[in-house]
Order: sequence, then structure tokens, then C-alpha cells
Amino acid sequence: MKKQFNRDMININHIAVLLMLLSSLMFAQNKPIRFDKFTTSDGLSQNRILDIVQDNHGFIWIGTEDGLNRYDGYEFKVYKKEPSDTNSLADNVINTLHISSNGNLWAGTSFGGVSKFDYDTETFTNYMSDNFDPKAIISNTIKDISEDKNGNIWVATFRDGFDYLDISSNTFYHMENILPKGFLLTNQSLNFIHQDKQEYLWVGGEGKLNVFKISYSDSKIPRLQPIKVKNQIFDIAPSCIEEDQNGDIWIGTVSSGLFKYNRLENVLEPFIIKGSENDFENIIVTALETDLKNNLWISGLYYKNGLDDIDLEKPRVLKVNLTNYEIQRFQYDLNNESSITNSFIQKIYSDRSGVLWFGSDISGISKYDNSVIKFNLFKPKK
Repeated sequence: MKKQFNRDMININHIAVLLMLLSSLMFAQNKPIRFDKFTTSDGLSQNRILDIVQDNHGFIWIGTEDGLNRYDGYEFKVYKKEPSDTNSLADNVINTLHISSNGNLWAGTSFGGVSKFDYDTETFTNYMSDNFDPKAIISNTIKDISEDKNGNIWVATFRDGFDYLDISSNTFYHMENILPKGFLLTNQSLNFIHQDKQEYLWVGGEGKLNVFKISYSDSKIPRLQPIKVKNQIFDIAPSCIEEDQNGDIWIGTVSSGLFKYNRLENVLEPFIIKGSENDFENIIVTALETDLKNNLWISGLYYKNGLDDIDLEKPRVLKVNLTNYEIQRFQYDLNNESSITNSFIQKIYSDRSGVLWFGSDISGISKYDNSVIKFNLFKPKK
């Protein structure tokens, strides 16, 4: 009887655990959406967020207009330029961040070129423009950073096109040295640069999206061949780019909405979901990000009669399920302090655990953990 009793108790315990799990799951599915906020009152150096990344150690790095921030899950550590220290951050305005395949953190600044962080010494190696050095970076005003298959770095600048950094020689190759002879960008004021999984380079700037097929010379220096893509010219500019888990390319624009690249037809196609056309019309797309669950997150500003006439009643962020194309809208709620920020979102980042980080223009960071259920673990007292 005792053995039978134990088995019954075990079965009862299993059923109880299952009921608790089901109850928790049902609660989690109906739980209110909560955004946790981080501002200067929590230790951020500044509330204007320009970029967010996660490094190989799990740290979250945040670029602001006044310093580089490292978040360990508990507190922020701030790195700033020290005028008397050449191994400090080159500039406090951090426009873009990139974690390279070998784990290095690269920071593109507004006035100091590119800074690479050394984890052992917590110092920076700085790459700055030098008119007397042809191997130096072309400009100190950096807009975006990407990487090629060899671990070398692409750098897009604000008004001087783009460069390619060969890591082994610390040599910057300017775009005119890797583009076909006589080829010129229509505008050298750039918003982004991205090398995709198919070894195409995407360069977005005022008026046009440039696409190049990449090959390599015997010296391992890239050679770029321009590719004509239908619908690659825009009224104002492509603003951001995202490559999803399937290798699909998404392009956000300032005044033309959202586009998805059709590789088979070599065309940028406007992305609109039937029945939800209003979500993709009259929108300035400011950021794109795909998460671990194959959702595309879109932040933007909707306008009415012109780009200066912003519609504050529209949602700040959209989440599009790329499997069934369901849309979830996130809007600021004055009566709910856990809603998303009222400021417009400049950056969206999905970390390795699936947590979403939203960087705003004046209100710091909103953090959204969309996990279905969490467990609190307790250690028994000894």
C-alpha cells in the first residue's frame, strides 16, 4: 500500500504542477503589457538614445548624445571623453554601435571618428580623420558601422560617403578606391550601411538606396559592382535597414513607407497588409528590428498634411508577425505609467534573451520583456 500511496501522491503532485502552469500561462497571455523605463534618474548619462547593442558578455551598451553607457542588469557605467587622455572615448556623441564577430565593441561618433573598446584595459583605440594621412578614415562624423565576412569594417559617414577598414593593416580604403572607375554616389550624405548574408552591400542616403555586389581581389580588398534595383530612388531618403532571420531585407523610408526586397524580381516592393493600410501610410519610419519570434518591430511618426504635421494620436510602435501578418500596436497612455514612452523611438534592439529595448529621442529607454512566463527560483535555507 505504501508504494501505491507514493505513486498516487506523485501523480497528484504532477497534476497540481500542471494546473499551476496552465493557470500561469493563461494569466501571462492576458497580463497587461508593461514597459520598464530607464532615464538619467536611473544612471543613464543622457536621455537622448541613439543606439543600443548587446556584447558577447551580456552587457547592454547604449549610445547617447552625452556618453557611452554600459548596463549590467543592475546599474549603468558611463564612459566619456577625457581631454587629457588619448585612450578615452574620442567623442561623447555616440551615433552608432557595432559588436564585431570577434566580440569587439565599435562606436561611431559625431566629431571623433570611430572608437574601439578594449575590455581588458577599459580604454579606447581611436580612428580619426587626418588630412595628411591617406590611410586614415575619411571623416570624423560617423552614421553607421557594418562588417564583412572577413571581420573587416564598413563605415558610413554623414557627408563623405563610406570607408572600408582592413583590420590587419589598420588601413581605411575610401569608396572611390573600391568602386568602379567613374562611378559616383548621387549623394554622399548617408544614413546606413549594411552587408547582408548574400554578400551585397546596402548603402542608404539622401534620395537613393545603393546596392553593390561584393567580390574580393587577391589582396582581400573588396570590389563593388553596382546593382540596379527597381524602386531604389526615393522622394527624400531611405532611413533604416533590417535583415530578418530568413535573409529578407526591409527598408524604412522618410516619406515613402516600408519596403521589402524581392530578390527573385530584384525589386523593392511597398509593404502593406490588406485591411491595415493605414498602419503603413504617411509614416516616417525611424527604426526596424526583428526579434527571436520572427516579429518585425517598426517605430515611426505618422504625419497628416506634411512631414511637420505629426499625428500624436497614432501608435509609436508596430509589431508585425511575419508568419500570419497580425499587427499589434503600442501607444502612449497618459494614465498608464507602464505604457511605452510618449517620445518618438529612434532605436529598437532585441537582445539574445528576447527582451526588446526602445531608445527614445528625449525620454531614455523603454524595456519590454515579452516572455510568456517567468519563474522565481528560491534556494532552500541551509
